[in-house]
Amino acid sequence: MSGFPLSLPVRVAEVPARGLRRRWPLEPAELTALAAYLGIEGAARLEADFLLTRRGGDGLHLALGYEGVFVRRCVVSLEEFESPVAGRAERLFVAGAPSAPSADIDPEAELEAEPLDGGLVDLGAVLCEELALALDPYPRKPGARLEAAPEDGAEGPFAVLKELKP
Repeated sequence: MSGFPLSLPVRVAEVPARGLRRRWPLEPAELTALAAYLGIEGAARLEADFLLTRRGGDGLHLALGYEGVFVRRCVVSLEEFESPVAGRAERLFVAGAPSAPSADIDPEAELEAEPLDGGLVDLGAVLCEELALALDPYPRKPGARLEAAPEDGAEGPFAVLKELKP
């Protein structure tokens, strides 16, 4: 068990030379599990597109795109609101240690190689990682504002403390 609520494993051997495209519209039970994993109020909709291409004899390049709607709690008003989520990511996977990539893989590439686990890539785990990284830790409902701080000398919650000052 990987610890991720979503799992969509793909073996390197399943990826043809022309590449493999997968579209994944998440089901309601998957959305519920994902929201619990991410610690958010809910996930209304999420769809992911994956494109896997071979890199050398033992490597894979993954291009990921996702788009959906999450339910978040505003840090200002504490109201729940629907928040669109969308993003793209790329990953490079190689067999063996990531520090020793295949000679067929470009060493000048910007992507850091990750090891293949048993000759497969779990697209669900990759999606969970990318979403966790992309989430705004302080979501704000559109139009939500903090009240302005009182002017100096204006009444505020600590104005009474001024009276205690000798």
